[in-house]
Amino acid sequence: GKGSGTLATCFGIPLNPDAQNAPACNKSLDQLLLDPFPDPARSGLMPEMRERIELIKKHVPDDFKISLPDMQGPFNLAHLILGTDVFLAPYTDPGKFHAAMQRITDVWLQVRQTLSDWIGPERLYPGYNLVCECSVNMISPEMYREFVLPCDRKIAETIGSISIHPCSGPHVF
Repeated sequence: GKGSGTLATCFGIPLNPDAQNAPACNKSLDQLLLDPFPDPARSGLMPEMRERIELIKKHVPDDFKISLPDMQGPFNLAHLILGTDVFLAPYTDPGKFHAAMQRITDVWLQVRQTLSDWIGPERLYPGYNLVCECSVNMISPEMYREFVLPCDRKIAETIGSISIHPCSGPHVF
């Protein structure tokens, strides 16, 4: 991957290499919801990551483990995709924002499964399941409970226990 912006590319957002691979642009909430659902194997950086995984598996001893890329978490991804609109959308259009968060979570889960399948259980680094939700330090506990917690719970229920990195947002938890 290319850092925290890695999964934003699955939503058609290019990264800016001159800005430490931050998203080069943002999408509107409507644009995000109107776009076709991203293909977890072919969108964004996924083909490049598959090639790298195959290269490592082919040329590196089997005891060399491969970890998942920096996938962030659903709200961090929403922030990367929508920009600062992520803070207004829950108030201006909560229904669409819930739908966007659900879409982002579904893509996150499908991308994680795709990468895990490509790596294979014998090569997958047995690290913890980290969900980075650094942007929660800019929302209220109420907004987290209503819009983000259901997504983090869905991830935990799907993949098992998770570790959430709230950055400097401990007030939310």
